[in-house]
Amino acid sequence: MAEASPLDSEEFLKLLTDALRAGPGSPQWREVVTLLRSENATEADEYQLLLTARERLESGREFRSIRPGPDFTRKVMQAVDQERAPKSPIPSATLIAVIAATAILTILIVVAVILSTNPASTPTPQDLASTYFGNTIISGDFSQNIPVDWKKFGLEPVISIRDKVLRGGFSKDHNKDYRGGGLVAATPIDPGQSFAVEATLRMPRASTDVDLFIFVTEEASFDRTATATSPREFVVDLINGQLSIFNPDGTLKGRQAMIAAGRDAIHLLIKMDRQNAIIELDGKRLYEGSHGLVSTKPRYPGIRFLTQGSEESLDDVVVQSVRVLKP
Repeated sequence: MAEASPLDSEEFLKLLTDALRAGPGSPQWREVVTLLRSENATEADEYQLLLTARERLESGREFRSIRPGPDFTRKVMQAVDQERAPKSPIPSATLIAVIAATAILTILIVVAVILSTNPASTPTPQDLASTYFGNTIISGDFSQNIPVDWKKFGLEPVISIRDKVLRGGFSKDHNKDYRGGGLVAATPIDPGQSFAVEATLRMPRASTDVDLFIFVTEEASFDRTATATSPREFVVDLINGQLSIFNPDGTLKGRQAMIAAGRDAIHLLIKMDRQNAIIELDGKRLYEGSHGLVSTKPRYPGIRFLTQGSEESLDDVVVQSVRVLKP
């Protein structure tokens, strides 16, 4: 006589009943499925597996009604819905944000690569020479008065009533030593701003009594000594008919030029950018190259007279006008 299967026992019937009441996913359900698969490994559907076992048990016994527990229907339906429900797509807003962030990151990487392989070009004297300066930012017509664009310092210069030009100031101790003073721009120019200084000068007589400086300084602060100089200046100097150029450390730059006295007007042009300067006298270039000023400090154009001797000698070198322009 064949030995009875454990799956035909009363204990298994009770376990099967508990599993059906507890529903899918419960410990009882998993235990019954494991036992049934040990004898019928070909059936993949767990519901069909339990249904077949129940029918087999009921066929050999008096009919017993098995009602599922209260959670059975809910768990079965949840399991079915989860199996059948389509996967939720990525929300369109999230997808757009991801694409935008990726695009921005790509652009930043490309820009960084371009900048690293092609650094910003350094301005050259040729670039400065080809720049046209046509917009006045500081006026300087001294025929009537000193414009408000300029501030006085040291021994204050004055307007000649007779000649309507700017000349150096006078003091009673002029015969003893040189005294300095002049005008400086009231508003600084940004170091990144290219600009030009146009000066129109007169020199009725070449002498050493008037030493004229057209300069650009980093600081509009002048010492209290007789010369009234600022710490670091790029200077064009005119004395005794000789014009010279000096960088901030006092080194002579470019070509010197001799100017004949008695001319109607002397035209001086200074062009400057962050790094370079160009000096022209009556359209002839005397210097192009580095001006030696710190590239991050502001610029203050100015005029300084260093004078001595009699009051009449102050008319030996005078300034008719000075304009500061930008491109």
